[in-house]
Amino acid sequence: MIEVKLVKYRQAETELLDLFRASFNRDMNPDFWNWKHAGNYLSPVDPEVIVAMDKGRIVGARPFMFVEMWLGEEKIKAAQHVDTMVHPEYQGKGLFNIMGQYSLEYLKENGYALSYGFSNTLSRRGFLKQGYRVIGPLDFMFKVLRSRNMMLRYLKNELLGSLAGTCFDRVFVKKPKALSGLPDTFNFITADQYIIEELKDVDALRDRKAINLVRNEKFLRWRYDTHPHFKYKYIVLKRKEELVGYAVISARKEGSGLTHGLILDFLVKDNDSDCFRVLQDKCYKELDQLGCDYMNIWMVCQLNQMNKLLKRSRFRSVVKFPFKKHYSDHLLDAILIQEQMAELINIYDKESWRLSAAFSDTR
Repeated sequence: MIEVKLVKYRQAETELLDLFRASFNRDMNPDFWNWKHAGNYLSPVDPEVIVAMDKGRIVGARPFMFVEMWLGEEKIKAAQHVDTMVHPEYQGKGLFNIMGQYSLEYLKENGYALSYGFSNTLSRRGFLKQGYRVIGPLDFMFKVLRSRNMMLRYLKNELLGSLAGTCFDRVFVKKPKALSGLPDTFNFITADQYIIEELKDVDALRDRKAINLVRNEKFLRWRYDTHPHFKYKYIVLKRKEELVGYAVISARKEGSGLTHGLILDFLVKDNDSDCFRVLQDKCYKELDQLGCDYMNIWMVCQLNQMNKLLKRSRFRSVVKFPFKKHYSDHLLDAILIQEQMAELINIYDKESWRLSAAFSDTR
């Protein structure tokens, strides 16, 4: 008989990694797995994980990545559903939903206010059955920096790639002009590691009427400084001596040979469009210096003014023609676990969320 229960994470780690391989037909790096599930600063000293067992064998698992979030002015505990898996021999038997219901009861008993995640077409139906609701699609805005490299990669012909890259540059790619009409009082500080005197007040930049991550020192050090695979750079924007903006960027060499740049996270005081323009321009220049061939930024449930500024800077949406056919749909879903929190903010309204890639577990 299959039993859903809690087991000690460290005792089950090897078996969980084997289950991941069997479920997704790919390996999970043990260092990344530990960073996410055991190294998280919110994880207990001896963390547990929800599993389904059959005759002493783990055949399913429902891990979470724990975070602190702001619902307006209220700080709450939240859990992102990640790496939910069922062994192929046990799929189609309802284990996904059984583990899901068990997990929601566990989260409620332990004071978690909401759960969220980024479901794909395969898992979405199961999450909806458990009570999760779709909030909205992930919209990745991207910008090409070196079109010749990208065309060479896809056309695999140097002459055609060069010609296509030149044409693409003329239509889509423009080097940013010097910003005009802005006060000459902005200055930047960049750092590869957390600097307490510059970053300690970053969380105060958040929109206090929205859903945000808690960006305190513990979170930033864990999320960026201790990541086992990726290197990040902090960008701090000040106007005179006042902190008015913050961003985190990274560059990664892909298997294709292209270098992918990402504006992983950002905040600007009072959602000020001038601060956002200056911060975005700085991120662009830093990623260009790092040799990125293209860059992107999440624009899920963000402010219209910021979307307009990105489009003027030649960012393009992957969910719009002609790029949508190359895009795999992922949606933000969520469920409110502590019903008394409903009066604070409507988590099912996409305009309530101020998402960035920092909400995700993938990079």
